[in-house]
Amino acid sequence: MTDLTPILNELLKSHDARPTTDPSLSLQNIDSFLKEAYEINAGIVSLSRELRGIRQSYLSTAPPPRRSALSQKGKEWKHLTDRQRDEIDAQTKRLLRELNARIRMLADAEQVRQNTEETIRRKKFGRLGLGMLGKWAAGGAGQTKTMDEELDEAKANEIKMHRESVLWYLREKLQECGQFQASMMEKRIMRQIEKNKNMISMSRMAGPELGGFENAPMPPSTSQSSSVAHLETKEQYTDQDLTPEQIQMFEQENQDMLKHYESTLDQVRCVTHLLREMWKC
Repeated sequence: MTDLTPILNELLKSHDARPTTDPSLSLQNIDSFLKEAYEINAGIVSLSRELRGIRQSYLSTAPPPRRSALSQKGKEWKHLTDRQRDEIDAQTKRLLRELNARIRMLADAEQVRQNTEETIRRKKFGRLGLGMLGKWAAGGAGQTKTMDEELDEAKANEIKMHRESVLWYLREKLQECGQFQASMMEKRIMRQIEKNKNMISMSRMAGPELGGFENAPMPPSTSQSSSVAHLETKEQYTDQDLTPEQIQMFEQENQDMLKHYESTLDQVRCVTHLLREMWKC
C-alpha cells in the first residue's frame, strides 16, 4: 500500500500545521486485526494483478511456439498450453478459498471480541453503586447513562463499524477477483468451442468426409457417435467408388474429430463444475 504520509505532511504545512510524527501510524504498530486485513488485501491485490497480467495469453487460442512459454525475464507468460491454463485455474481456485477462509476467520475473531467486550462492559458498569437493582430501588431506573458509559459505548461502536467496513471491503474485493477469474474461464471455453466449430466447417468444405457431423453437436457417447459416423461414412463413400483404404482413412478422421469435440464438451462440463464449487467457498 502506498504511503501517503509525505503528501499529508505537505498538506499540513500548507495550512501552517505540524506534520504527523506519531509512530503508532506505522504498520508495525497497528493492532492484529488490521495487520491481518492488510495481508489479506495484499494477497487479493497480488492475485488480481497476476490474473490481469496473463489474461491475454490465457485467452489466446493460437498454438504455442517452439520456444519456451515464459519470457526471458520469467515474469510474463506470452504463450500458455492447456496444461498451464489448467494449473492456473487450480491455483487460483486454491488461493481464492484460502483468502476467503482467512476473511471468515478474521470475521469470527472480531465477533468474539465484540461479544467479550460487551460482557465486560456490562459487568463494569453493572457493579457501579448498587447496580441496576440498586438504581431501580433508589428510583433511578429512568436515569440516563453516565458520561463514562456513553463514551465507552461510543468508542466500542466506532471500532465495530470500522472493522465491519474493513471486512465488507475485503469480501467485495475477493468477489471481484473471483468473478474476473470466472469470466476468464468462460471466455476460454467459448473461444475453444468457436475454434473447434471453425475447424469443423473448414474440414467440411475441404472434403465430404465430415458430412452429417453437424447434426451431432452433443454426442451422447463415443461408441454411439462412432457407430453413426461409421455408417454414414460407409454409405456415402461407397457411392463415390472410393477404395477401402480411403474409406478407412475418412472413418478414422471422423472418429478423431468426434473424440476431440467430445473432449471439448467434457472440458466445458468440468469448468462449470469448478465454477460452482468455487462459489461454494
